[in-house]
Amino acid sequence: MTCRKFGPAARNYAVARLAADLGQLINEARMLDLDDVRWELGQFGKLNVRHGKGSRRRGPKPRLVPLINIADRNLRWFIEDVWGHFDGYHTRPGALLFPSERKNRDGSLKASCTNHYRRGLIKLLDVLEFRSSNHTHRPVIEALALVARYAAAGNTTDYPLGETVPVHKAMAGDWAEVVHRTDKRGRRRVVRMVYEVVAFQALRDQLKCKEIWVVGAVKWRNLDEDLPQDFAERREGNYRELRKPLDAADFVDELREQMTTELTLLNDGMPRLSWPDVAERKSGAIRLRPSPSRRTCAGSRARRSAGGASCRSSTCSKKPIARGTEL
Repeated sequence: MTCRKFGPAARNYAVARLAADLGQLINEARMLDLDDVRWELGQFGKLNVRHGKGSRRRGPKPRLVPLINIADRNLRWFIEDVWGHFDGYHTRPGALLFPSERKNRDGSLKASCTNHYRRGLIKLLDVLEFRSSNHTHRPVIEALALVARYAAAGNTTDYPLGETVPVHKAMAGDWAEVVHRTDKRGRRRVVRMVYEVVAFQALRDQLKCKEIWVVGAVKWRNLDEDLPQDFAERREGNYRELRKPLDAADFVDELREQMTTELTLLNDGMPRLSWPDVAERKSGAIRLRPSPSRRTCAGSRARRSAGGASCRSSTCSKKPIARGTEL
């Protein structure tokens, strides 16, 4: 994301920080006014989101959002040090919180465009690399690759019919009706802009729970933030939910008892097995290997060469056996 001037660059950063700290939607952020920042409410202040996302097409749903996660400091910095670069009047009724450099006929600043932030997020895909080791969230990574591939597609409204569009969980619910549309020929199409918004929202949710991460971000990671901040105060309750004892000695004794029980069952049951040979090695290790009668079955080979009949020998095991295992 590049800007020629400090004001637009700082505004884009403030919007991105607000979305990361509070989960604010871009469409909600661009419709905020300066008067919507209520510093007098709560410990850190609150944000009056008048055009919040509603559910099931019921229209905007207003709500008050606490300025937590240091969002109050970032927002105060933007208002005090950056907002004046847009040459607007903060005393004007309805002055926008995140304005554009363009002005209306009456001299008021225009709202920053949703497509501007959307294009900025797409450019981030060229700079940051996202990965996930969870197969469940692989469709989100594939969706980001699709968004990056069509970044320079211009005003393409829908994805081509032959394009494979990854489907992920974020496309369900209220988004299912707006992500897809039916064209004049009755064909079901995927709306590109809506799909991009849904993909970035899914990315935001998975980044918060670290199911998806940014390559190289571990260098700047604070490991203390991975634990609940009140873990020490709620230690007994947390251990109770984990079903683990509070005392480390009790935990070790319980684990040792489980290992002793399982190893005893293995020791008692191994001599009764017919297929393995248990041999001691000079190094002190124990080697398990299939007995000679189990390694080959001449009858089965002869039948396979004759006509592919299956082996019915009582000494032939249908289960695959490892060549050898050292313990």
